[in-house]
Amino acid sequence: MSFDLREHATAAGTDSRHRQAPPMTLKPRPTSPLIAIAAILLAAGPSASQHALDQDGVPVEIAESVGNRIASCKGDVSSLPTSLFSLDMNGDGRLDYVVNFENFDCETVPSPYCGTGGCLHEIWLSDRNGWKVSLSPYANLIAGIDIIDNLPALRLLVHHRYCTGEPCYQNIVWSAGKLVVVEVTK
Repeated sequence: MSFDLREHATAAGTDSRHRQAPPMTLKPRPTSPLIAIAAILLAAGPSASQHALDQDGVPVEIAESVGNRIASCKGDVSSLPTSLFSLDMNGDGRLDYVVNFENFDCETVPSPYCGTGGCLHEIWLSDRNGWKVSLSPYANLIAGIDIIDNLPALRLLVHHRYCTGEPCYQNIVWSAGKLVVVEVTK
């Protein structure tokens, strides 16, 4: 199927250098480079039908769990859609999710999910029944995505107490049927 932009140019003297794009129905969201990398990885892999999603495209189980956690400290859960990204961590063809709690503030305690060891990150793995938290590491940031044994591995910048050198990076990888943490050495 070809798409000729000249068909969509306005008739009021618009030349071939100024074309009007067809109307979009997608709602744009802010993205980070990490989300863009995850999207590229997903486009290359198999797709599978997924479980129920809420109006923001967040899996219902994850939205409810994070919502309950944030509600317990009188926080605002509106940053959830921009605080997670998806990729297939275990190679089963289903999306898995990483929730970064850095952007969740609570009324009762400022930044309850972050400390000197970084912020909470929940890794939710999908199976035929839905999603379950598989690992909850604390990290200063997700520094990138590496490929190990043809699967994505999250590279985390973590507190120096977890490593023998600085800066201290760890990879979260799928191995022997579970997620494991591996120190990244230079």
